[in-house]
Amino acid sequence: MASAKNVDFSRTYSVNQGNQTVRVVTPADGTRLTSSQTVIRVKTENIDPSLINLKSAAVIVSKDGINDIRLPLTYTCNGYFQATLNLDDYGISLDQSRLNITPELTYTNSKAIPGIADASGNTAGTIHVIAGAKPTDPVDVVDTFDSYDSVADLRSVYSPNHTSRNNIDLVDAPQGGENKALSLHYDFNASPDYNGYAHSFSPRRNWSGYSAMSMFLQSDGSDQKFVVQINAGGVTFEAYPSLKAKESKTLNLAFDDFAPASWDTANAGRKLTPELLSSVGSFALYVNDNGETLPRSGTLLIDSMKLTGEREPYTPEESTEENEEVKPLLLDDFSSYSDTDALRSTWGNRQHAEVLNLVEGEKEGEKALEFAYDFSKDGWYDVARYIGDNKELNNWRGQGTLHAKVRGDNSGNAIGLQIGTSAGVYFHTDIKLDFEGWKTIDIPLLNNPALVQSWPDDANKGKTMTCDDLETIKEIVVASNQQDSENSSIAFTLGELSLIPSEKAEESSPCTDS
Repeated sequence: MASAKNVDFSRTYSVNQGNQTVRVVTPADGTRLTSSQTVIRVKTENIDPSLINLKSAAVIVSKDGINDIRLPLTYTCNGYFQATLNLDDYGISLDQSRLNITPELTYTNSKAIPGIADASGNTAGTIHVIAGAKPTDPVDVVDTFDSYDSVADLRSVYSPNHTSRNNIDLVDAPQGGENKALSLHYDFNASPDYNGYAHSFSPRRNWSGYSAMSMFLQSDGSDQKFVVQINAGGVTFEAYPSLKAKESKTLNLAFDDFAPASWDTANAGRKLTPELLSSVGSFALYVNDNGETLPRSGTLLIDSMKLTGEREPYTPEESTEENEEVKPLLLDDFSSYSDTDALRSTWGNRQHAEVLNLVEGEKEGEKALEFAYDFSKDGWYDVARYIGDNKELNNWRGQGTLHAKVRGDNSGNAIGLQIGTSAGVYFHTDIKLDFEGWKTIDIPLLNNPALVQSWPDDANKGKTMTCDDLETIKEIVVASNQQDSENSSIAFTLGELSLIPSEKAEESSPCTDS
């Protein structure tokens, strides 16, 4: 049993079972300190504490490589040491300074304990942190790539789509750019058809006060199809700057010249209006394969993406009602389907609808969706209903709870439920099938730690839904999620999916206007 005092009484250590090293565990390398006081934790590996000089154990903190601060470390348990750093005590402000933290531990014979070797073979074990929160970009900046603390920081913001996270990098900006730039490498041999990266905005951004965007582009002359994509107001728009010439230039892309994505036939012909631009959910950069005779791989350099052409921002019309009532919303009770084929057609947005059947519901005369699957292809197998073009169903603003009627199979597996927004963000929760018969499941939509972002895999992964996310829902995904390896099948039934407004919208939900 774990000790409440965090003391290790076992006195058992894996001595000499691996390299004997020391490392800083927290804060993590490359992170930011957003308060003046932080706990530094250091861990030794494969070393019996009796062999360590505990009295001299310390960490050295330096600001910009100077002003060394020596903090004594206290041994806690299981090879861990701890110290508290108070920046105020040493006159260090949260001013974007770079701090170096180096563990300094020795054996009882005074020999230094090495840190884990870095890429250069250095075994000092030094990590680097930044004092202060990341500065906020001006409103007219899309991305200048100068505010990232590291390549890892960049890759945490831009999520890959049909490519590798390692194919983007921070590089020195070429002539015409500023400071740092984005290097975007594409490889159609490794990932055919298209390679791209998306940057999601939470909360959504208001670009309605601008008529265009500019960017510096160093083209590779491949003549592949470069796609600049904006998701605004739930609609995806694209522009296609040419890559035919190998040149460096500043592009000015008028929002009037953007067109809906070719695959979004429901919005064909729409214009990227100020109203839509008042709610930008994501921005993406893609390179599409423009023909097999063209180069299979290449690299673009992109920098200084900014909004241009200032104009009056969009101002929504005031509601004619002081408090517009949010009403319950029935998403599907499956009563409208004439047969299984009709059900599969509506819920076939993943091409896996063969696992679905239209069956009798909980009560006489009711209908329900049955999902039966034997895990023959994968533990995760999904179906989905697209509602992005259904104005009666896709606005969940002001709704508080997703209400589901479920018949379980007591399999120990789970229903994987995902909510996809128009910005391409998916939120996931599991409904554990540890019951039989019908049961009502209520899933809070906002601030629910069990309903969190699962895609894209960016800095917002794991965060809960916001009011902005509820504004335009694109898709409802229902899947099998195998959680019991000994049970090789799953069979559950959905009798209803509906939304229940927040009971006290003005108090409990910031999603409604008061």
